[in-house]
Amino acid sequence: MQCIIKQKSAHPSRASYPDELKSFALTLSFYSLKAYNYVRCTFQLALPHHSALRHWYQGLNGQPGFTEEAYAALSVRVEEEKQKNRDVVCSLMFDEMAIRKQVEWDVDVGSGVDDGAPVATEVLVLMAVCLTGHWKVPIGYFLIDGMSGNERANIVTQCILKLHDVGVKV
Repeated sequence: MQCIIKQKSAHPSRASYPDELKSFALTLSFYSLKAYNYVRCTFQLALPHHSALRHWYQGLNGQPGFTEEAYAALSVRVEEEKQKNRDVVCSLMFDEMAIRKQVEWDVDVGSGVDDGAPVATEVLVLMAVCLTGHWKVPIGYFLIDGMSGNERANIVTQCILKLHDVGVKV
């Protein structure tokens, strides 16, 4: 921690943080912003400012569909467990939740034309829950306006195949 404080005072605008500290900062801010601020003040600003955290989160793709970052993280977890001669066994959970029906346009061309695409009224969320450890990770979501059983089955099948490809047993 002292080396980060010295580095920060030498180059306050160009301080780079080790991966462990980035992980700690993101986790702490996720659980409690008040605790994050307390630790940041107590350790003389050794943790990054909130704007740096926002910048780190911008690198994630938040589009609907399967989350490639989650599968990359699962792949790393599988490799760590293989070194210990253990398998990663997960349960696949999914749920549909109602969402507010709203359309926001990025550009107003003044034509008043609707593109005809259905507006989503629900979100289908998929999550892998580890049975051999104490973690869970959201692995995808889909904005939907009703979905048939065959369509749900296709999404679940694709999800299981992607998990199998990274080495997770479902």
